[in-house]
Amino acid sequence: MIENPTLPPGWSSEVAGNSHLLIIATVETLKLYITLDFDKRGYRNGYSTTGPMDSTTVYVGRGWKEQLISDAVQRLRSVLGERT
Repeated sequence: MIENPTLPPGWSSEVAGNSHLLIIATVETLKLYITLDFDKRGYRNGYSTTGPMDSTTVYVGRGWKEQLISDAVQRLRSVLGERT
């Protein structure tokens, strides 16, 4: 688990599910969630602790956790229509 991941300004994160899940939330005015599952090495759209992964990338090797977080942030940004 990565403590305090780097997120866009105003976004937040919280640990859930015996610390193998990380929930990332966008700003307060338009609250969107994405759930990262470090045991399954993927993410799910929304605030969800079970179900299939929405990510299609296989995360392996050094830095896979950072890449997973980065991809999840990119996914939320795409939903918000933000450019990176």
